[in-house]
Amino acid sequence: MKWIGQHIWSFISRFRNDVYLDDPTAGGSDPDKFLGIDANNKVIYRTGTEVLSDIGVAALISAEDLDVAADSGTAAVDLDSQSLTVTGGTNATTSATGQAVTINVDDAFIKNNAADTMAVSDFGANAALFINADQPATAGAENSKGLHIDYDRIVAGSGTAAHNDIGIDLDVNSATLGTGTVTGMDIDIVGATSGTHTAIGIDLDVGSADTNLGMQINTAGTHMKLVDNTDTADYCTIGVTTSGATTITTVDGGAAAANFEIAADGNITLDAAGDIALEAAGNDITVDSDTVTVTSSTADQPIVKLLNTTNDDQASQLVLEKLRADDGVANGQNLGEIWFRGQDNGQNTQNYAYVIGEIDVSTGGQESGSLTLGIANHDGGMGRGLQLTGGSVDAEIDVTVGLGTASVTTIAGDLVVTGTGNTHFVGQYAVLRCQAFYVGDNPFVQNNLYFGNSVGHQPWNWGDPAAVGGPIGDTSSFTIPGDDENWGIVLPFNISRIEVQCSLRPNLGAGTDFTIAIYTGIRSDDADTALTLTKIAHNSVNISETVNRYTQNDVAVDADLNKDTMIYVGVGTEDDTDMKNGRGYMNITVVRR
Repeated sequence: MKWIGQHIWSFISRFRNDVYLDDPTAGGSDPDKFLGIDANNKVIYRTGTEVLSDIGVAALISAEDLDVAADSGTAAVDLDSQSLTVTGGTNATTSATGQAVTINVDDAFIKNNAADTMAVSDFGANAALFINADQPATAGAENSKGLHIDYDRIVAGSGTAAHNDIGIDLDVNSATLGTGTVTGMDIDIVGATSGTHTAIGIDLDVGSADTNLGMQINTAGTHMKLVDNTDTADYCTIGVTTSGATTITTVDGGAAAANFEIAADGNITLDAAGDIALEAAGNDITVDSDTVTVTSSTADQPIVKLLNTTNDDQASQLVLEKLRADDGVANGQNLGEIWFRGQDNGQNTQNYAYVIGEIDVSTGGQESGSLTLGIANHDGGMGRGLQLTGGSVDAEIDVTVGLGTASVTTIAGDLVVTGTGNTHFVGQYAVLRCQAFYVGDNPFVQNNLYFGNSVGHQPWNWGDPAAVGGPIGDTSSFTIPGDDENWGIVLPFNISRIEVQCSLRPNLGAGTDFTIAIYTGIRSDDADTALTLTKIAHNSVNISETVNRYTQNDVAVDADLNKDTMIYVGVGTEDDTDMKNGRGYMNITVVRR
């Protein structure tokens, strides 16, 4: 009994740390031993071969069953006795950690010390190199690049070696048997309007060199073609040919409206080493500007030339035209002006001459113009020296020469005046009377005037006084008998001024009043009525204090009087005087209008 108990104890004790199976049904030399659970939930023993059969693998993998093929050669790996080694090569490195093997080829093609070449052939319609970079939707701000090439040239600190570097060198050599195209670079940029977006096809930033060129194009044909994105038949081309001759051509595929406009936010300068030619096939050149200035530092330059080469008898035209936006037209409206401007000796700008064309009468059917030539007259002020004005009737032009009565008009050679009827010069002086006279009254009658003689007397013997009816200077009009109309002078033409020069030498009357007066009246016709004389001017002086000496008394008046008006000039006194037997002379001059 003791032996039996000891046996039981020993049998149980061996299960304290381990579990044993006695007489497993599977055995042999198979070193792989596996436990399993059968369909009755009993623990069973299985060999490696049996497990492989259970999972569908007929046999163990032998050494020749795993072949590793490379770009060149094939390696056989005995997995039972050898390890699989992944070795890095040119432009690639490997690393192993735990059960992971990493092949580092992401930077190998770019970051190395040797030139890299990718050779691709027979790729058909596919791209030889295709980079598909898709960015996922991101809520935050982000700046991204599809392809970034960073090329840096570092040179020695000294020397003269030349370096010619190219960031991207694109060579395309193509041909076609049919109608085809070859494009060096096709760039499609598509922006979006989900925010405020600016799409830029090519952004060039070139600098820091002695010579910086943003773009250099060398082509056998058109150097640049700019196409409308709504109609490819509308475009502009820029071409350069021999000697650098450049042509910009615009094309409208549907019409002839391919206009060319330079819209500059500033000045536009055309700086030509040669000449500048404007050729307008439409025959019109329009400049919308306030001032056109042509400057030259050459003597007798610049010259503005209008050249007409047509084989006819017509010539060039210089037109100064005034068209009001409100269509308002008024008499006296200037139509064009030409000014001659310089400096005075103080370098102040000064106008010296001008030509002005204007409207004299704008009434339809009665239109007449005016042309004025003026100059600076002595004090720098501008005055009209010659004025042509359309007349009051058809086929008539009035001309005014000079400015003011002091103006002198010199005519070299002969002056031929043609015309019928009243041909005259406006402003011409005419002498109506130049004679001596004698007043034989003793004494002169106070407030009476002596105009001429009565019947039977000599014309210059003025012995017939006419009573004014009050002081001569205070009485505006009075009457004389119709028989005395011959005292007056009838105007042969229209006048604008009367000038009277008179001197009187009476006997006695020293220091007393001597008055001369000018009157107007009508020219009667088959009438027997008194004549009314109306005073238009007078002047009073005192006779010399020395007896028997001449005293001057001149008077002038500006008055527009018409032809056939009668004028009367008389002498007298407003004083009660002993003045008598006066000898005198008188000139009466008028200015024609």
